Amino acid sequence: MLRLAFLTFVLTLPLPVLAQQQYDRSEASQAEQQACEPDVYRLCNDYVPDVDRIVACLNANRRALSPACRAVMVRPHRR
Repeated sequence: MLRLAFLTFVLTLPLPVLAQQQYDRSEASQAEQQACEPDVYRLCNDYVPDVDRIVACLNANRRALSPACRAVMVRPHRR
């Protein structure tokens, strides 16, 4: 679920209301967002803004992910 929230944020960066809500999140969440944003646009741009398809795309392309994003995608996430 955290992956979904973080990808939603990545895809809605220009929206000030959502951005303000996200700045209240932990530094770890911000680091996760920053780790995968380039990979989302590089590998899964065709699926923006469908978050479920973006997550599936990132998982399908796990070997092509940057090391930082790969670490985010393989670690267990809490709600």
